[in-house]
Formats: sequence, structure tokens, C-alpha cells
Amino acid sequence: VEADVVLDNGETFKIADDVYFTGFARSKNPPVIDGNVGDDEWDKDVLFRLQYESQVKSIPDWTGPLDVGGKVYSQWDNDNLYIAAEIDDDVHFATDEAKRIWYVDSIQIAVTAKKEKTAIRTEFGFGELNGELAMERYSFMGVDTDITGWTDKQNFKDKVKLAVKRDEEKKKTYYEISIPWEELYGEKIKPASRDSLYFSMLVNDN
Repeated sequence: VEADVVLDNGETFKIADDVYFTGFARSKNPPVIDGNVGDDEWDKDVLFRLQYESQVKSIPDWTGPLDVGGKVYSQWDNDNLYIAAEIDDDVHFATDEAKRIWYVDSIQIAVTAKKEKTAIRTEFGFGELNGELAMERYSFMGVDTDITGWTDKQNFKDKVKLAVKRDEEKKKTYYEISIPWEELYGEKIKPASRDSLYFSMLVNDN
């Protein structure tokens, strides 16, 4: 995006930056969370591409989207937020004795109700770790985890659904996730009645 900013005193400044955006599709039928990102389950015209150098942070030796990159799809209904990702990754790394999801190849998502740096948010990590599916909630809008003594009981794991599949021949890792709204916001919400949803996602590559 390129634009001219004109100040009240008549001075003009040129600005330019990369802007990426997509939509969240309304789900007609809930996808089956099995790691098969099928055309009949996901609207693949509504996607977010991970392929530009400006999207890469803290990977100084990144060689391009086949090193790590891919496509992300998102949709929703009144019950859940759904996320699918097709991640290109030349080397799949999924072992850690300390059992840290963020340390291995994985994805993280965050949601907040307010566009403020200090706003309480819900953040999840998803991946495959030491041969098993792994998920963790690092913070939760339903509990102020910044208050000493308050902790998230992590009792979401029978409600949140996760599937991860690796295709070593294609060098792709597939993720499918279903998260109930109350496990994001701490309460049941009507997503269509919300003016905005603040969402962030990153792909970890070890």
C-alpha cells in the first residue's frame, strides 16, 4: 500500500507498507477435524498466504516459502472458530524433552476483545510433540492469568479439537482446529453480533 499523508500545514509525506488481509468465512457445515483439509469443507477462496519475507520474524536464514510458508483458512459458526493450515516446511521438527510446543514446529493463535496492547487475550499453542498431539493455553480471557495465584486450569482439552498430519513426500504439515467460543472469550458469545474480532497467528519453525 502506498499513500500520501498531507498535514494541516500542507507538508506531504509518502508512506508505503505491506498489508495482508483476508476474511473469516461463515461455515455452512462444520469441518471434520481429521487433518484432511478438503475442498468440500473449507472455502479455499478465502485464505491467508504465508509467503512474503516481510511476514517472517526471527528466522534470519529463511530461504523462501518452501522453507516455511503456506496457506491458512478460517471460518466460524455460532459454536466454534475453525482454523486450517497447510504449512510448507522442508524439515519437520517435533521433539523436545522439555515438552515445549512453541519450541517445535507448531502454530499459535491469539484472540482479544480489545485492540489494546494491555488487553487480556486468549492464546493457544497447537502442534505435534514427541509423537503425540499437543495443545496448551498460555493465557485466557476467562481468567486474568496476570494476577498472582490465578491459573488457567487447562480444562479445555475435551472441548477443543485438533488434528495434525505430516506428508513427508510433499513436505507439508496440515493442521485443523476447532475451538468453542467460550474457550476463547471465557463465555458464550454470538459472534455475528460482534463489531470486531482481533486475531493473530504465527507459525513456529525450528
